[in-house]
Amino acid sequence: MEFYETVIVGAGPAGLTCAEVLGKGNKEVLVLEKGNVIGNKICAGGMSTKDLRLPKKIIQRKFNGIVLNTARQRVEVNTKSPFLMTVNRGDLGKFMATKVRKVGVEIRTKSRVTKIEKNCLTVNDTQKIKFKNLIGADGPTSIVRTKLGLPTKRAHLAFQYIVPKKFKTLEIFFDFKKFGAMYAWIFPHKSETSIGSGYCLCNDAGLTKFGMTPKLMKENFDQWFKEQYDGRARFEAGLINYDYRGHDFGNRFLIGEAAGLVSGFTGEGIFFAIESGKDVAERIITGKQTYSRIKHLMWIKGAHERLLRAVGKNNLVSKVLVGSAPLLLRWPFLGKKILRKMVY
Repeated sequence: MEFYETVIVGAGPAGLTCAEVLGKGNKEVLVLEKGNVIGNKICAGGMSTKDLRLPKKIIQRKFNGIVLNTARQRVEVNTKSPFLMTVNRGDLGKFMATKVRKVGVEIRTKSRVTKIEKNCLTVNDTQKIKFKNLIGADGPTSIVRTKLGLPTKRAHLAFQYIVPKKFKTLEIFFDFKKFGAMYAWIFPHKSETSIGSGYCLCNDAGLTKFGMTPKLMKENFDQWFKEQYDGRARFEAGLINYDYRGHDFGNRFLIGEAAGLVSGFTGEGIFFAIESGKDVAERIITGKQTYSRIKHLMWIKGAHERLLRAVGKNNLVSKVLVGSAPLLLRWPFLGKKILRKMVY
């Protein structure tokens, strides 16, 4: 039976970042990925420019401005330097996997974890692997999280159309009649664009549904989408888990979306994944439970989700907040400050 000091389940940004740091620390690590390829995830591809340094060939677009739309107003906010970029998740996965392999860490694809026991797991129902530490980096339906007995009550259903057209501007749309407490987005890439929205599935976050059901939300979104683009497109949908219930459970850890380390308001998860991966890797290497990065992530997450609850609590509060936002953002200094705060 094989033995590894640390087994990481999932080869997304969280798992690969964690594996790279552990590899540089001369730790024996194995990464297991259930998919055939690395980086294949439904994602709009938005990243803060603070996330990590990427070669130019990985970056699709950079933005130093955003257009905010409400039912009555449209306002553009610009910063001196880019604050957001878009990437292709497949390209990002390949780039990060190459760095992981360079430090001597093995990544196995087509390796689905089907059973977890005390210090042993089973891959594809047949192969057993022993471990000292187990890290769940396996996304919103994490088997490691499930084995820990942690529920997922706060989640969004995100859906998008990938269209073969290069849109010029990054835009966000708020419209309670169409999207309820959520919003829609246009995220341009090099030769295609993500146009998407989401639906809040949670029952205990203090959010109202604004009369929305998943079916009605999708119908509204499809009608709105046709106003933005009328042509062929590829539809995608997936779950976003932002229900954080801990990350350190002795010799088992959760990072990234498996831990619920995602912004419940913006849906951003790549930055959270990278930072939490670094923290858990350093915890294993040094034995110290500082978790300074995760503490900062929780501060960001808390601020974002307080705003989400304020917007989604009732119609009156929502209308006041969203209605006043464009007026506040018209002031250059204040608009730039708010924009920077929203991306950390």
